[in-house]
Amino acid sequence: LVLGAERTGRAVYRFLRSRRARVRVADRSPAARESFRAELGVDCLPDDQPETLLRGTDLVVTSPGVPRRHPVLQ
Repeated sequence: LVLGAERTGRAVYRFLRSRRARVRVADRSPAARESFRAELGVDCLPDDQPETLLRGTDLVVTSPGVPRRHPVLQ
């Protein structure tokens, strides 16, 4: 799971996909999610359901702008 869909999140997504990882991306901002989808052709999920996002997740990579107290990280 990549948390944050802006510059860092996009770079991490591309890197992990180049390594054939299955990757999901989530962001709180509807504009960031739409921009991610427009640029990469991949859906970006809202980040408001931590239990759902973490189900089946082995690794969480956060972008620098994600607060340490984000519910997904608790």
